[in-house]
Amino acid sequence: SRAHALVRLHGWDVELIDLHSTNGTFVWQAEHNTWQRLRPGLPHVLAPGARLALGGRVLSFRTSARPE
Repeated sequence: SRAHALVRLHGWDVELIDLHSTNGTFVWQAEHNTWQRLRPGLPHVLAPGARLALGGRVLSFRTSARPE
């Protein structure tokens, strides 16, 4: 897909949204030891340390602590 996914800041959350990509966007679910395919168009809030797979790449999401 030409535009695979969108990463956006929503308040203090970082969201990942699949843009109806052909092969999907995935987030690693450590508690289930499996990849979860995101539903196209629906935002998924990324937690610090999240692993995501898109377009044949695996990425890690790193962030600093949230302000109090």
